[in-house]
Order: sequence, then C-alpha cells, then structure tokens
Amino acid sequence: MRSTVENVLVLDPRAGLSGPAARGDRRVVVEQQAAAARRHRKAGAAYGVLSDMAMALKVSGRTR
Repeated sequence: MRSTVENVLVLDPRAGLSGPAARGDRRVVVEQQAAAARRHRKAGAAYGVLSDMAMALKVSGRTR
C-alpha cells in the first residue's frame, strides 16, 4: 500500500495505481476482500469500496 501511495503522489493518480484493482482483476479483489472480511467485517467492506473506487479511477480518471 505504501508504494501505491508514493506512486500516486509522484505520478498522477491513474498512473500511480497498481495491484489487482488497477489491473481490473476482479477475482483477486473478491478473494482479498473475503480475507479481509474474515478478519473484520468492516475491513472487508472498506476494501471492497476502495477497490471499486480504484478500478473506476483507473478506467475513467474519476472515482465514481
């Protein structure tokens, strides 16, 4: 996560995103969201919302 934040600060947000959400790898996002939810329900929900926003940002340059 730290490297993504650093990339977003140095590059523009679309170029700085990396990871499964930025790649549009929905299967990995769902698996990671489930893993987070097993640890804490709200963490899983937050992961899902943030991943959706990251995917939208990568595609359209906007988070909604």
